[in-house]
Amino acid sequence: MIAAAEADREFGGEFFEYIDTQVERGAGAVVENWDLDAAPNGKARGFLERCGVRYQSDWYEPELRVFYWLVPDHPVFLQPNNIPPSLRNSTRIWSGDLGDLLELDPRSGEGSATLLAGTGNEWETDHGVLASCVGGE
Repeated sequence: MIAAAEADREFGGEFFEYIDTQVERGAGAVVENWDLDAAPNGKARGFLERCGVRYQSDWYEPELRVFYWLVPDHPVFLQPNNIPPSLRNSTRIWSGDLGDLLELDPRSGEGSATLLAGTGNEWETDHGVLASCVGGE
């Protein structure tokens, strides 16, 4: 299943509960959401816990709007097309809250999630913007 929310579209609440239920049953999921902390009543928490990540902080008006690949040889960056190893400082289209950063959840045990991209290549367990989990390739 694929669920995506761009810009200011409402996405959260029960959608995360539905997705989590399907993943628990063995379904694969790709979820793109820029503002996890805005999900009503913290309903993204169950899905994030299953993944092994948690909300770290708002990515609010950063000086640099850059992503770094933390695992550049991961299939997500190579198939079906090769994506260059970092995205340059992007144009300022949005102001204020650009999204949220993720960190690995130490309570979930090692190996359950991998941060694939983050705001700096010096961080492997936090400042994440893209994660793979639950055996995802």
